[in-house]
Formats: sequence, C-alpha cells, structure tokens
Amino acid sequence: MGRGRIRGPVKRGRPAPGAKTGPVHVTADMLQPWRELFDPEVTSVKDFMESFQIQTKDGGKHGAALAEYRERPAQRKLREAIEGEWAKGHGAQILVLKDRQQGITTAVQGLMFERFMRGGGGRGVVISHKDEATEEMFEKIELLRNQLPPYAYRAIPVPGGEGSFGAYLLNSSARQVRLRLGSHLTASIRVYTAGDKALGRGSDPRWIHISEFPHWDRGKEAIRGMLPAWKDAPGNVLIWESTANGHEQFYEMWVKAVEGKNRYVPLFFSWLEHPEKTLLFSSEMEREAFVSTIGRVKSYGEEAELRLVQLGATPEQLHWRRQEIDDPHINGDLAFFSQEHPAEWADAFQATGGPVFDLQQINTWLPIARMVEDAAPRMRLREVPGGVAFEEDRRGRWTIFEMPTPGEIYCYGSDVASGKEYHADGVTEADYSTCRVIHLISGRTVARYRAHIPPALLAVEVMKASFAYGKCFGYIERNQDGGTTIDRLEDLDIAGWTGEESMLSQRVIVRSEGRKIAGMRRGFKTKRDTKPFLIDTVRGYLREIKTPGPDMTRSPIDFVTLREMSKYTKDSDGRMEASTGHDDLVIDLGLALVARSVLMEDLPKLTPVVVVPPTQDTLELMRRAEEFSQRQSGEIWVPTMENGKMVYKKQRDGGADGVLGRGF
Repeated sequence: MGRGRIRGPVKRGRPAPGAKTGPVHVTADMLQPWRELFDPEVTSVKDFMESFQIQTKDGGKHGAALAEYRERPAQRKLREAIEGEWAKGHGAQILVLKDRQQGITTAVQGLMFERFMRGGGGRGVVISHKDEATEEMFEKIELLRNQLPPYAYRAIPVPGGEGSFGAYLLNSSARQVRLRLGSHLTASIRVYTAGDKALGRGSDPRWIHISEFPHWDRGKEAIRGMLPAWKDAPGNVLIWESTANGHEQFYEMWVKAVEGKNRYVPLFFSWLEHPEKTLLFSSEMEREAFVSTIGRVKSYGEEAELRLVQLGATPEQLHWRRQEIDDPHINGDLAFFSQEHPAEWADAFQATGGPVFDLQQINTWLPIARMVEDAAPRMRLREVPGGVAFEEDRRGRWTIFEMPTPGEIYCYGSDVASGKEYHADGVTEADYSTCRVIHLISGRTVARYRAHIPPALLAVEVMKASFAYGKCFGYIERNQDGGTTIDRLEDLDIAGWTGEESMLSQRVIVRSEGRKIAGMRRGFKTKRDTKPFLIDTVRGYLREIKTPGPDMTRSPIDFVTLREMSKYTKDSDGRMEASTGHDDLVIDLGLALVARSVLMEDLPKLTPVVVVPPTQDTLELMRRAEEFSQRQSGEIWVPTMENGKMVYKKQRDGGADGVLGRGF
C-alpha cells in the first residue's frame, strides 16, 4: 500500500487547530483505513510510524512545531535491526550507543507506541535517568496517541477474536496509558524514573526501553529483578540506549556484544551519520583554504582530524566540528566533544572513563588479535633431559603465538598473583599469576602464561620459558609473593642455564648502618613512583606499533591483554588500575617491555642462543621413564613424535588401542 494512502487516516482524523469536536457518526468506510493502519500484514512498522507527526527540535516543550515523521538513516538502522531479530524467531535485544540528536529516542518511543497499538496486548516499560527525561518520553507517546480520533480505537483488532475489532482507552495519567482489547486483554505503557519504588512491579513486560543507564545515580539493582521476566519472543523488544559514561556495566555489555559473547545486537551511531552535522563554506576559495589546514591545527586535534578523514568525513563535516569545538558549551575541550559526538564507539568510552591507553588504537587491533588468539595452540612446557619440550594440550596454560626461532632474541616479564579477589557479574575470581615472552626487536608477544598457581610453581614455568626461548632475560614483579617466586627461581637450572642468570635487577635505595645507599635487587617492584614508568612504557609501545595495515596477519599484543588494557583507567586521585576485572597481563607486558628497553641498550653485546630441541635419544629416555611411572597406575601412555610434535598413545593390556592422547 502506498505511503500517502496509509498516512491519510491520521491526517483526516486529526482535528484542525481550533476546530470544535463532538459526536461523530462512524461508518464502515471511515473505519476501513484505520483497520489497514492497525494491521501489520497491510501496513509495515515504518509506514505506521510515518503516518504520524512528531515534535521538531524547534517546537519547545509543548510541541508548538510539528512535522511529519520521516525516517532518518540512524532510525532506519535501528528499525531494521529490530525487525531482523524478529525474523529470526526471537525477541529483539538491542544496545544503542549514540551521538546526540540522532532521533533515536523519538524512534524508540514511536516503536513503543506501535507495539502498544498493534502488539496484541502486553505491558511496556520505559525507564530514564531523571524526571525531566521521563516526562519528555511520555509526552512523545501521548503526542502520537492524541493524533487518533476516539473512534479509531474501534478499528484495532482483538487478538483471538476471529476477525472482531474494538478497543477502548481505560485511562491515561501523567505516567501511564492503558488500553482494553476485547474482554480480557490490556495493553499499557508505563514510564519510570530510575529509583522509583514501583519499578519492576506488575506483570511481565514485553517491551522495555532503558535509557541512559550509565548515568543512573540509583535504582540499577531493580533492573536485575525485571529483566528475567522479559520474554524472548518475536514482537518483543528490549532496548538499552545511551551515551557513554565511563567503564561500567553498560560498557561491559557493549564490549561483550561487539565480541559476540551475549545476545545483544550492538548499534553505534556516529556523528558522521547525522545529515545535519555539516557546515557549508561561503565559497570554493574558503573551502580550499580550510582543506589545507586539516590535520595541522593543534587546538582541533591534528591526529583526530586525520582519523576522521580516514573514516570518510567531508570538509563540511570537519568545518561543523571546528565550529562546535569553538562553541562556549564545548569551549575547546576535545575530550568533551568526543563524549557528546563520538565518531567511533571507542571514542565515547575513552572520553568519559579516564582510560590510560588509546582505546581507538586498541579497537583497531582487536579483530586481528582475536583471529590470532583463536588460532594459537594451548601448550605445556615440559622439562626433559637436556632441555624443554613443547606439548600441545587443550588444558595447557601456555598460549603459544610463535615458536622460538633460532638466532632471534627474546625477553620475558612475570606478574605474581597478589592474592586479591575480583567481583564481576556476581562471580568471585582470584588474581592470576602470569608470564609473557616477547620478541626483543619488535616487542611482539610470542607466548603467554596465565593461571591460578602458587608463586613457587610459577618460578618453574618462568624457568622453562626462559630456557626454551633462547635463554632469555626478564623481570619478575617483586611485590608481595613475588619474593617467593624470585627465591625459588634462583635455585632452578636447566642444562646449565640458571634462573638466577635469567633475572634482571632493579636499582633500589637501601639502608645500611643508618645510611641510604644505592643497590641492585632482582625483580621489579611496582609502587607509586615506578608503576607510572611501567605503564608509560606500555603506552609508548602502543604508539610505536601504530595502526594495522590491510595485510596484517598477526597482532603485536594478544587479544586478552588488549581487553585488559581497554579497561585500565586512571581515577581522580591519579591511581591507575583496572576499572573491572584483572590487570595482571597489563603488568607483565609492562615488565617485559621494560626488560626490552634495558636489553636494547646492550643489544650489541647480546648473543642469540640457539636452544637445541630434544633429540630422539632424549625422547627414548623419557619414554622409558614415563612407561615405568605409569605402569604403577595400570595405564601406559607412550610418548612418540608425530609431525614434529610430541604426542602420547595410550596402551591397555600391553597393546596399543589406537587412541591418541595429547599432553598426558
């Protein structure tokens, strides 16, 4: 059906300004267009919404200026995402991270109204962060409803009524509107402000709109009780829409949605998608002069402008951006501009959460790092006579991104578990102990270890990695239980290479006979004056690696560490720590990179050590030892070499059963 015909009923049913209204004799011909409007099989969601007028931004609080609703690109993107989820046979769960004034709130309220009128009964809930915003949202719904003449409700189909029609308005108050459908069904929309005591009461909601959740000062716990009541079914909607406000629950949900780890569909609306955020030039000469300054004016952010050009920004859009930055409400604050008008989703969180690292650059590396992470084998490092062997083991705690290359030089960093516990999503998790090996010249991570393990056993893993990667050097974090790891490592050796040799030392000030003297201690102690140096080293490396090229197939920093870096923030007192979860991999990366900077100064003196892998004779000795040990338990796992890797074949009753066991 054509768009003009669908909009006709609302236009004809809307009284002219100042016109007197009274009893109307309703005919079947008058009801037919409304029946078509309320029938989803005849009128699409888009056409239904475009049948109404909305308040323009020039209209003021009481809607003095109205205009026909016309779907903008951002609004279309939202609607299509919702309908796409319905088409898959389930409800639509949507996360919206937005730029200001994209019309998203208007579109969501229009959709809530459409569900109220055509959803076949049910309860809708709208929750915002403050009373003023709550009132504005309800006014948007009431503005649409008031465009219907009273007799239009008689054209609403009754679910299960076998072709019967008819509904009537039960009541409309300051915060709720209710509709009776037939004799037993109702449809309602109720708006709340965060913290309302009544929030969450009533029957199960079918349509939920949660607005500006990161900005809520209270009431977040009520959401946890309401969400399980939402039914995941076609026609139902659960939408969270907001601007960013730091690294909190909405951020966690967003990142998981981007990574495909929850059911939400993430929709980001950049200011570059807004058709009105452009500023024309008065002449071609002015335009050419402006273009010559792009990326060259410090007060507008040189790198930021060049990045926007990469994203497709036109000179007219950059012209608007500069004018907005100069406006008194922005007053030259580039971070505040990014918060209000993000171009990439990482911009929004970076501007609001006090992040330590460049989230935009982290975001560019994440897709490549994820592919590398998924492809990297899990392994165990096993000490064997004369060396260390790599064994594939799905339960292994080593993730190997690159095997040791003869002639290359490596270094390591290790963070010892502090004993802290982290609480996230109702889960309590202890701190991890970690070790990382990096390539000295490039700084690229080649191996990562992460486990809940006692400090003394961590020393064994560090020792094996140091030997396997060319007898490399590195730092152990000396805080708390780090001393236990260092003491144990000093007693270890593999084929003549000692743990004591592998550890680098840190210059410290010690007291001796009442005097302060300079000395050296093994390991690296992170404290208030050394931690910034550690983190600055990581930031410097992030700048060093720049942005990935189109043919890049490996990431210099692994995926799990990039995730930790994205949550690493600085608070108002200058303390740097993970806003949620762990920071162990950030610390061990810093330790490895500090070791790298120390060793690079002595690079001409460093000699690459080629570690010879275990020979077949060594593996034969291993086989005999393993066989003797495992016979005691009635099982035999025979180590053999296949395709250059050591695997184990299980034997029963003296005969091989053909079952392959990896990394016994």
